[in-house]
Amino acid sequence: MKEIKFTRIELEDLEKSFLNNSKYISHEIQENYIYYKKKYFNKSVFKNLSFQIKKSDNIVICPLTLEKKEEGNKINFFGEPIRIFSTKTLDDDLNKFLIDYFKELKKEYSLADFLFKIKNNEDSSTAEKNSYKVGGDIFINLRLELDEMKKYFDGKLRNELKKDNKDLEFVVIDSKNYQKNEILKMRDLHISVSGRETRSKDSWIANEKMILDDSGFLIKVLYKKKIISYNLFYFNKETCVYFSSCTLREYFNEVKNIGDKTIWKAIKFSKERSKNFYLGSIFEYLNLKNQKNEKEFNIDKFKLKFNKKYEKFDLYNKIPERFFSYLNL
Repeated sequence: MKEIKFTRIELEDLEKSFLNNSKYISHEIQENYIYYKKKYFNKSVFKNLSFQIKKSDNIVICPLTLEKKEEGNKINFFGEPIRIFSTKTLDDDLNKFLIDYFKELKKEYSLADFLFKIKNNEDSSTAEKNSYKVGGDIFINLRLELDEMKKYFDGKLRNELKKDNKDLEFVVIDSKNYQKNEILKMRDLHISVSGRETRSKDSWIANEKMILDDSGFLIKVLYKKKIISYNLFYFNKETCVYFSSCTLREYFNEVKNIGDKTIWKAIKFSKERSKNFYLGSIFEYLNLKNQKNEKEFNIDKFKLKFNKKYEKFDLYNKIPERFFSYLNL
């Protein structure tokens, strides 16, 4: 067996690694995104545990943090599931090394459970048996021409995008035209729609910083000159992420294609800035006690209109028998 070399990797060095070219995680390792995550999870303390493994010409990286909370310890990456990235397919030796290492971490930090996000391997017959949740990531290839991109859209969506409403206005707000505290107007609308404050004001200020750093933008939607929706997007050279949104619910019945038009506007704006547009994940629960509610079902249905060919993954709440990594392609 060839030697396996294990080393810790600092957060700032993650951005210097091949992860910086990954559509899956490059945005998550950037400084202002991590800053936002710390503000979002303001009751948690994070300790970096990220590591790198080298075996021959295969490099494996796992971005990892220990999250310390009053109710106990968790390991993740600033609240996101644990993922493995590599330059080549993981062999049996690397797989065993990873399993043994996570067992050590479980013992060292008294971890009750895990949350692993494992790239789905079509040849794997163990995923459905061992994972508690399966799903898919929905990406849109921004390198395609707009007409080519639309071929992946649902037919009904293509028709909706042809319809214009003279009373609807979509305003893109980025670092060039951002007015101070605009993000707090989105926060106020979000509280109004949700009926409560779902995250700290500091996390919204962190979102403002993203926009001012030219790595985020807002789309403000007005109907008959009244603000009815805000949508936040985060981007880097690899991926533009549909980050957050809030819309006054009563206008969904009056104006049918608010969400469709907003995403299409964001796609066109981000096309010259990123290579991929990430709409988020959809989920299919294997545990019947955790089925999707109507809101989750409608959100997944909305995302799938833009691309039904999602990239499958499995979520495990225990150490998997087999790791399948996200390859650096």
